[in-house]
Amino acid sequence: MNQKATYRIIGNCLILALLIGVAYYLLSHSLKDILSQMLATSPLLLAATFICGSSYQVLEGKLIRTLIAPIQPNFSFRDGFWLSGYTAFFRLVTFGVGTLLSEVSFYHQRDISYSESMGIASLRIILYKLTAFFYAFSCLLFQATYLWQEQQSLFWLIVSGCTATLAIVVTLLCFVMNHRLQEWLLNVAKRHIRREKWRDQIDSFSESIDALRLTMSRVLSSPLLAVQLLGISLLKFLCWYSLPYILFNGFGVDITWFQSFSLISFSTVLAGVLPAPAGVGSFEFVFSYLFQPVAGTVVAVSTLLLYRLATYLLPFLLGFFYVLVEKRRQIQQEIHLLKSEEKDS
Repeated sequence: MNQKATYRIIGNCLILALLIGVAYYLLSHSLKDILSQMLATSPLLLAATFICGSSYQVLEGKLIRTLIAPIQPNFSFRDGFWLSGYTAFFRLVTFGVGTLLSEVSFYHQRDISYSESMGIASLRIILYKLTAFFYAFSCLLFQATYLWQEQQSLFWLIVSGCTATLAIVVTLLCFVMNHRLQEWLLNVAKRHIRREKWRDQIDSFSESIDALRLTMSRVLSSPLLAVQLLGISLLKFLCWYSLPYILFNGFGVDITWFQSFSLISFSTVLAGVLPAPAGVGSFEFVFSYLFQPVAGTVVAVSTLLLYRLATYLLPFLLGFFYVLVEKRRQIQQEIHLLKSEEKDS
């Protein structure tokens, strides 16, 4: 037992050291431009950036708490708040690969089954995509005539992004809510897959879809809950989407709130359908493409870096802090357990 406890302590220390090393690399290389921009920005604009970013995190915590309450009443707002940063941290350090796994693991630590965790995570994705589509499509309706007359290529690009985003949402909903379609697809897959291990994975995937269907049924069966979730999701997006307007005005750019809001909503849906690790590179490209003609290259890049501070670096730092505290707690528990076993022996 002592040897196993020692191995666990060493393993947790190695994991902690690895995470610190990756975080340091990201902060000193990939995110150094953001840190440099912070030093060159006025305190007032920095404060606005942190307020918008923090407000989004608070509302995200409220959204997660509201979503999970029917399944796990003991899941607190604080859990939802830290989950948002926790997944943001692993999204960056794993380049998007470990995002879903980290979220499911967090839920499971709060006594939520893996299948229900997958359902909750999938529903969060649907809510995010649906909100992004709603804002982008609404802005497109108001500016369709102008875009069609002045920038037809951009018009069709935005239409393609909105269509792809809506297609993702509809496909997920149809697959989840249509039990017959799910059974048919799974039976087709099983007929063509002979390996027992893969067939077991299909069964596990089917259980996750069933859990998602149950979660969706709970949400849709309560109109008040559905309205609350959509309302919180719309409100949290406002925190991020209002930030570019504040920054551009701080840099002296003549731009209206609606123009800025429209461009950032278009950037989100377009970046969400372009292939890139964690959606990072694609967003930078689309943001620069849409805002440079309005604000110029220098101001557009400065605004992009501060926007990334609110939407990526701040959640990442919150998650990094949470991971450090949790790993420290686990190591202390293992050391305490090891000392207790030594005394007993």
